[in-house]
Amino acid sequence: MDKILLEEELAQTYPNHATVSTQVKQQMLRYVGDLPQPGIGFAAAYAAQQAKQKKGQQLAERQVVEVDHPESKEAIYGDLALMNSAFKTERKFEEISALDKSRVGSTVWVRARVHANRGKGKSCFMVLRKGIATVQVAMFASETMPREMVKYASKISLESVVDVQADIQATPSPTNTTQSDIELIPKRVYVVSAATILPFKIEDAMAPEPTEEEVAAAKAAAAKAAEEAAKKKGKGKKGKGKAQADNNATITVGQKLVLDYRWLSVRTPAANAILRVQSAVGTYFRQFFLERGFAEIHTPKLTPGVSEGGADVFRLDYFGRDACLAQSPQLYKQMAIMADMQRVFEVGPVFRAENSNTHRHMTEFVGLDFEMEIYEHYHELLKTLSDLFIFIFKQINEKHAVSFVVLYCYCFCPVAVVVLLLLLLLAAAVNNTVISSDTF
Repeated sequence: MDKILLEEELAQTYPNHATVSTQVKQQMLRYVGDLPQPGIGFAAAYAAQQAKQKKGQQLAERQVVEVDHPESKEAIYGDLALMNSAFKTERKFEEISALDKSRVGSTVWVRARVHANRGKGKSCFMVLRKGIATVQVAMFASETMPREMVKYASKISLESVVDVQADIQATPSPTNTTQSDIELIPKRVYVVSAATILPFKIEDAMAPEPTEEEVAAAKAAAAKAAEEAAKKKGKGKKGKGKAQADNNATITVGQKLVLDYRWLSVRTPAANAILRVQSAVGTYFRQFFLERGFAEIHTPKLTPGVSEGGADVFRLDYFGRDACLAQSPQLYKQMAIMADMQRVFEVGPVFRAENSNTHRHMTEFVGLDFEMEIYEHYHELLKTLSDLFIFIFKQINEKHAVSFVVLYCYCFCPVAVVVLLLLLLLAAAVNNTVISSDTF
């Protein structure tokens, strides 16, 4: 986006944009690369830039205390030196998801990322995250916990990887974490890998992209704030009004930024939980059929021609010969049945060159396919399908309920989480087609 287009967007965001100081305008243009979502306006870009500068100052202020060994008697906090597999310890790390009220009074080691960090005076509260599980860490300066340690912990940047040895303690009131009935009182805090300035905050990536109505409301609010600031007399009041307009801007992370930094955006609870549910569906699909005597097969994905009618294919050159990406393993499944394999299944990629008039094209997805011989009636197939769905739902409900709780809490449309899963599996049952895990 060039400067002319940026000026046009600024004019749309602030109809009376002449009231915006030249300095602020230049800063907005300079940091346009930080603009999270086109349409929200330059206020969001400017707020993001200000947050980045503040975080840079915090990192600069953090005093690095280097520690050579995590079991050092002298240093109970600091930045661990690069290990290089130079030593082994007797430490046993616990998963945050495994910590609960039954462990109160015990001492554990955890390695996790700093999800949130808030320090004030002689206290510091951190939230540690491992996968989709989170737990609160509470620190108060005392004889056993030096004030320098609390100050050090409060300066640890978000998304840094830390090792914490702590006592598990029950909380007087539930915390805003997955392990809400406990908190950790640390004895040792070590930074394993300090995070640098991130392109966006994980909490911002958790917010949904704004609707057209929300964009219009944000623009109207920014314009109103700018007009009110212009009416005020006095330089100080005017500047304060504009700063308030910038601070009130809603920051979201657009899809392009999400995909450019996918290793960061997948850290959000919803994205992480979706991948875990995908993995569970594939695992229980395999388990169901293996327990019933089905054989897993792996069919070619480069084929000389169309394997199924009614769908376009991606064509390519195969050493001077025409080839295409497999649109279905259907032909190979039927060949396996005719070869007396009796019952087969496959979990593999499917490619279909269908230029659908939708936001998401089903051009590449993971297919869950099976084929079986029928002795007398097609009800044998329907019985297998119904048993399959019941088995998958039961296993996920028993072993992955936390993932669905996370999806319900953090997904942009909680009801869609369950509805999409049900519609997907029911559609597969009715049509006897593949189940696309890409839709989850």
